[in-house]
Amino acid sequence: MTTDESTCLTLLNLIIGKLQPYEKSSLEEKYQEVRHFLTEDFDKTDFFSLPKEIQTLENISSEQKEGIFVYFLDSKNEQRYLAKFVAPAPRNDWKMSSLIYGCPCCFGEGVNNGETCILCGGSGWGSV
Repeated sequence: MTTDESTCLTLLNLIIGKLQPYEKSSLEEKYQEVRHFLTEDFDKTDFFSLPKEIQTLENISSEQKEGIFVYFLDSKNEQRYLAKFVAPAPRNDWKMSSLIYGCPCCFGEGVNNGETCILCGGSGWGSV
C-alpha cells in the first residue's frame, strides 16, 4: 500500500468514526464536523446509505486514475462501498469526493439475470 493509499484509508476511517453512532437526525451536526475532509461538491446524502454501526473499513482494492483514488471497501456487515478521494490543488490535501454503497440487486456486478441491472444502471454501485 502506498503512502497516499494509506492516508486515504486512514482519512476514511476517521470520517466514518466521527459519524458513529450514526443517526439520521444528527447528520447535519456530524457533517459539519467532517466537512473539511470532504470536497465542496460532496453530496452529504451519501451518508444515508451507511449502516448505523461500522466498526472498521478494510481496503479490498484501490487504483489511481487521474489523481483519484478509488477504494472498494467492506464493513463488518459485508456491505461494499466505493469511496473516491481527490487531492485538489494547490495544497494537495486528500479529500473524499463521494461514498456510495454496492448495489444490493446485482452485488456490484452491474448485471442481473444476464441483463444490465435496473437498480444501479449497470455501474454496480448505488442506485439510479
